[in-house]
Amino acid sequence: MSKNEIPILEYDPNQNAIINPDVILTPEFKPVSGGLPKGCILCFYQEVLEEKAASGELEQVGIASTTNGELPTYIYETDDCEIAVMHPQVGAPMSVIIMERMIVQGCEKFIIIGGAGSLVH
Repeated sequence: MSKNEIPILEYDPNQNAIINPDVILTPEFKPVSGGLPKGCILCFYQEVLEEKAASGELEQVGIASTTNGELPTYIYETDDCEIAVMHPQVGAPMSVIIMERMIVQGCEKFIIIGGAGSLVH
């Protein structure tokens, strides 16, 4: 079998992707001052985020301007750590843009909460 016959099995030691998240560092991108925690929750339930923000459980630390409008960036504080929280928007392209923005600001580990594929409310 030649080297390129099944290219997905080839090992590439280069740690850089073809397109890296830091390409979004344009003058329009306003990162959260001081960066974000390593842990991040991307929650598709807008009503939950609004409720938690209104009750004071989420502290708004920034806002992202997107083609869909302005999206708040929150911090949720537990007894022993802080977690970044944001709505990733609907659709894979927009969700990836939001996730890359969070990566550039320091997030490394993600939990995504949503209802994709659910058949029952």
